[in-house]
Amino acid sequence: MYALRVLRSHGHPPSAIHEVARMTTVVASLMYASPEWLGFTLARDRSRVEQLLRRMIRCGFLPPYALTADQLAASADAQHFKAIILNPYHVLNSRLPEKYSTNYSFRPRAHEFGLPRKDDKNFLPRLLRVINIY
Repeated sequence: MYALRVLRSHGHPPSAIHEVARMTTVVASLMYASPEWLGFTLARDRSRVEQLLRRMIRCGFLPPYALTADQLAASADAQHFKAIILNPYHVLNSRLPEKYSTNYSFRPRAHEFGLPRKDDKNFLPRLLRVINIY
């Protein structure tokens, strides 16, 4: 946050500071590999991340309409999951559950995979349950 204060003191516009904060510093560092580590955090840890983001908004380093930590993590999850599904050579593609088809005409699903057993610490089952990638 010191570097962002220096940029602001040198007269950089707020939009440039918001971009630097989002892309290269704090937010990018927090969201790095979030699909993998998020399931292992406690509510206390997630609230500390949220407090840091609120503090950055209050200091003017992020815009007031910035996404919350949960929204950022969900976005990172969706991007990661989409990369796994669409790339057959992705390392984790072989870990996806088997695809199955039914003869039912229910509402369309976001994916054709069977749901594995409940395990909120593993990101694949969590993503299969909640993310609409298309």
